Amino acid sequence: MSTEAPAAMSLTDTALAARLLALGDDELLLAHRNSEWTGHAPILEEDIGLANLAQDDLGHATLWYELRQPLTGQTPDQVVFFRGPEGWRNVQLTEWPRGDWAFTMLRQYLFDAYELALLTRLALVALAKGRVHAEWHAADGTSLGGTDVHLLGLRRAPTLVVEL
Repeated sequence: MSTEAPAAMSLTDTALAARLLALGDDELLLAHRNSEWTGHAPILEEDIGLANLAQDDLGHATLWYELRQPLTGQTPDQVVFFRGPEGWRNVQLTEWPRGDWAFTMLRQYLFDAYELALLTRLALVALAKGRVHAEWHAADGTSLGGTDVHLLGLRRAPTLVVEL
């Protein structure tokens, strides 16, 4: 994958890149804050559980940064390691010091509730769009069956997909 930035991004791509950066920054900082509890949580099971959540958050950050890369040309490492504090776009909640265990659990809950709402909304929009596309193609596919040429094409389509 190329790491060169496109010559000029559209306003939509610029906004999307900024949003992906903010999502990645939120996850990365929360991962770091949660990892501070490793070896210090009240009981072993909670210690291991929060360490796993920190690893998950780190993986999520990487995902958001990788989704951003085709828009900007910046690799996740370039984004994380080569910008100053003014370049971070995280919400303040994720950067606050770890505090006590209750604060950490409340912060994690609030962030997870926000993330669930966001991802649910994105999934619902994607499903709605996918349903519209599938319905359109289903209707189009049945209307194409009117001639021998169309029927031949429809019969060959599954074979062509398998060959890909």
